[in-house]
Amino acid sequence: MKRMRNILVMILALSMMVMLAACGSSGGSSSGGADQEATAEKATADENGIPYGVYVGVAAEMMGVQMGMDEILGEGESFSIELKENNKVEVIAGTDKGSGKYSVEGDQITISVGSEEMTGTYSENAITVEDMMGMGVTIHFGLEGTDAADPANYISDEAAAYVGTWVSTSVTDILDEPVDLPDDALQLTFEKDMTVSGTFNGEAIGPFDWDTILGLDIVSEDPSFLISENDDGTLSVSYSSGDDYFVFEMSKQ
Repeated sequence: MKRMRNILVMILALSMMVMLAACGSSGGSSSGGADQEATAEKATADENGIPYGVYVGVAAEMMGVQMGMDEILGEGESFSIELKENNKVEVIAGTDKGSGKYSVEGDQITISVGSEEMTGTYSENAITVEDMMGMGVTIHFGLEGTDAADPANYISDEAAAYVGTWVSTSVTDILDEPVDLPDDALQLTFEKDMTVSGTFNGEAIGPFDWDTILGLDIVSEDPSFLISENDDGTLSVSYSSGDDYFVFEMSKQ
């Protein structure tokens, strides 16, 4: 699972490099920007009703792996699209910028920078670009200052089903024998930001990353978790740490 996350980081970085290299632009502000800012009255949206402004990359996903852009790029770095008047666009990656044009047809927005294009779907202050640069990565951009810029809004339906607190209702050892632990010894809370934390026998554990690449998985080596979903929607969780190995049946609260 960790390998898939590393692959996602590398592919996203490559996509950004290709997009910006297409126009060969450099960092700094666009010429004439100050004059435009000084204009007394400016349109706030284009003729299609799409608001102008900076659409910051908030989440990326590939093959079931979803990560926040801050986790991929590092603190203080960003990948964003700024829509401007007259169908102008600026793609920003860190301190690098590439200028181009955008066009809209229905809910599809096509961004052209130099020789490269990326097409996304616009919906309620958000732009979603699937298979960016043909590399299999989906990136979600949200307009700054709106709810669309919250990474938690882009969790998949499959992952959303697990969000919440799960509490064990029974526990046995590896031989299915009773153990000296209370039935509710394990509690796990799955968050929309794809982290999970909880308690084991009263002691805090986590936070850990989690994903749904091959079913529900918690990315942790000690303690380690092996999770399967039962037909009734409950979870069977094998928990091991050191010499301890327990099997919990868990229900969502």
